[in-house]
Amino acid sequence: MMRKSQEITGRHVLFIMLAFFGTVVAVNVTMAINAAGSWSGLVVKNSYVASQSFNKRIAKAEEQAARGWQHDLVLEKGQLVFSLMDANGSPISLAEGSVSIGRPASEVQDQELTLIRQGEGRYVAPITLAPGRWQAHVRAMTSDGQDWRLRYRLTVPKG
Repeated sequence: MMRKSQEITGRHVLFIMLAFFGTVVAVNVTMAINAAGSWSGLVVKNSYVASQSFNKRIAKAEEQAARGWQHDLVLEKGQLVFSLMDANGSPISLAEGSVSIGRPASEVQDQELTLIRQGEGRYVAPITLAPGRWQAHVRAMTSDGQDWRLRYRLTVPKG
């Protein structure tokens, strides 16, 4: 039995074109949404200037990590809670402490907070954060003059 060959009509070409470009647009939209949602933001404004002190910052970070101190920054009931313990689990007393917090890709909601002592090795700062990603930079000076700096990423859930 011979099969009758079908002609390609203008309607067929239209459907093929719509399917092709519809697929391209759908993939592009998906990629754009994923890229916008995963971009963590600007790290430095001037990479050349930042590179001048890179080795010093790496050496300080390695020295800080070698201390073996335990640390944490969490959001609990409308306040940031920072804790710092030495390698043996004993609380570390701070002479001063602060947190710079903001969105990773914008400076619009940036805030400077002062850490307030609330028990041994526990420091708090009241704050209200909208849902989404936040970046916090903790700076602390221990009572014996040791500097402590660390960046944290926080995600505040919706609802």
